[in-house]
Amino acid sequence: YSYPLPDGPKVEVVGGDSSPGYPQISGRWVTWTEGGPWEENPEETWLITIFGVQVNARGEPEGDPAELVPAAIAYVIGDATWTYSLSDGRLAWESLETVEGSESGLHVMDLGSFQPQRVGAEAWHPALAGDSLVYRGDGLEVMNLETGSVRQIDTDGDFPAAGPTF
Repeated sequence: YSYPLPDGPKVEVVGGDSSPGYPQISGRWVTWTEGGPWEENPEETWLITIFGVQVNARGEPEGDPAELVPAAIAYVIGDATWTYSLSDGRLAWESLETVEGSESGLHVMDLGSFQPQRVGAEAWHPALAGDSLVYRGDGLEVMNLETGSVRQIDTDGDFPAAGPTF
């Protein structure tokens, strides 16, 4: 559901037979995941699909949902966490394994062109803000998505988060 703040109304974005989870919203995009046990290793991993749709000012979907990321593999055991991040115009996600033509590692997609690019094989936990992608690589790193330049923020850092100013 979407709920335009501050006073609604509540609008259904996706329903029916789907089981949406982990919703995110940025700008006009609403994204969510659907998934289930991955047949290669069902006790430890899930196959995740990321869907999205643009909404209007009332929170109503404009068109049908799109399958933005057909397949990503996520650990689901112990304290393992899987993350994806949405910003106004970009989507970033991680995949533990190579699956359905997508390599393992961290990926980012411009939602204008829908062309994903791989950031790295040993890069995890993406957080997007504007033109910046913060992630766990060799410590905490930040990539300028316009220039492709990368710099290390903290060699001991973990669990990145990003906002418009820091």
